[in-house]
Amino acid sequence: MPKYGRVKVNRILNVCRISPSKTIGGLSQRQRNELVSYLRR
Repeated sequence: MPKYGRVKVNRILNVCRISPSKTIGGLSQRQRNELVSYLRR
């Protein structure tokens, strides 16, 4: 995604408790919801 570098993405994943090695398809429903709500802020 534009405007999201490696450091910012790693910080977001850390806040959402998502492993950086996870793929989008490998996320649980809770992780997806948390990521979407974080990005909508």
